[in-house]
Amino acid sequence: MKIVDAGVVLTSPGRNFVTLKVETDEGVTGLGDATLNGRELAVVGYLRDHVVPLLLGTDPHRIEDTWQSLYRGAYWRRGPVTMAAIAAVDVALWDIKAKVAGLPLYQLLGGASRERVRTYGHASGRDIPELFDSIRARLAEGYPAVRVQTGVPGLERVYGVRHDAHHRLTPIQAARLGKDLEPYDLFWLEDCTPAENQDGLRLVRRHTTTPLAIGEVFNTVFDYQTLVGEQLIDYVRSAVTHFGGVSPLEKLFDFAAQHQIKSAIHGPEDISPVGMAAAIHLDLAIHNFGIQEYAGHTELTNEVFPHAYTFTDGYLHPGEAPGLGVDLDEELASAHPYDPAYLPINRLQDGTIHDL
Repeated sequence: MKIVDAGVVLTSPGRNFVTLKVETDEGVTGLGDATLNGRELAVVGYLRDHVVPLLLGTDPHRIEDTWQSLYRGAYWRRGPVTMAAIAAVDVALWDIKAKVAGLPLYQLLGGASRERVRTYGHASGRDIPELFDSIRARLAEGYPAVRVQTGVPGLERVYGVRHDAHHRLTPIQAARLGKDLEPYDLFWLEDCTPAENQDGLRLVRRHTTTPLAIGEVFNTVFDYQTLVGEQLIDYVRSAVTHFGGVSPLEKLFDFAAQHQIKSAIHGPEDISPVGMAAAIHLDLAIHNFGIQEYAGHTELTNEVFPHAYTFTDGYLHPGEAPGLGVDLDEELASAHPYDPAYLPINRLQDGTIHDL
């Protein structure tokens, strides 16, 4: 079997998604998610101009070799653009391999370690009453856990304010917040301080027993070496789509398991159903699963990406379709072209730019 073609589909059924479609000479195709919110075209160019030409004529079954070639062969390593592109290839090749085997992907990853995948949903509001309404709505949908997000008084527009602190706090602020929140028994405090300063997590850890989750902006295992090795966190939160695919993320979870650290794959709306399906297959297979973020998608997005995975009473299952269990309606996708969009920029009241 050889790869004979690979194309990039850019569509916006409510928000932008980047999808790689790999085709083989035996008619088996695979899909991979390469969406990078606000920088989609950078990944499109990386794939079309630099990665796809390297895939043509290669054996799609050589997943590890292909991954290493794309990672090491470019000389310039890591970074969100590179790793999103490699992730798309990796996931597409796993999709092909599982389809050839006639099995859902999780079976190739060792089979199921559980019957279903626990999730958490998002609750938000411009004020406390609206927030409580949102929380009740998520609970009514069956979510066993809810992430809380509130508006900021005095700021009209701000991105993501919640117990997910979005890297906004200094280490000492994060330590104080974690300590103050201990009586409320949080599931975790997420991205409490910019983790580029990994020493800062040592300070946070010393001062609070609130569990810590970090990693949605991490791209490789090297971002985690100190945090996992010194057990400074409790959950690793990288997404299949931004971490180079299924192959490296499964290795990360094996590394984390040696330190009693669990998984919590990033699953916002800007991870396409292709990336979400890959995450759910991993969730079902690995032993040290913690919880899966699941924001869901619009009905239109689900029509563009029909899928076998299901969400019932707050739990996900990848389904039993061969491969990822996700298709792409290219005709419908073409009816919804790319629409440039960016996250809002956070500024303090004096105008200073601040972390998202």
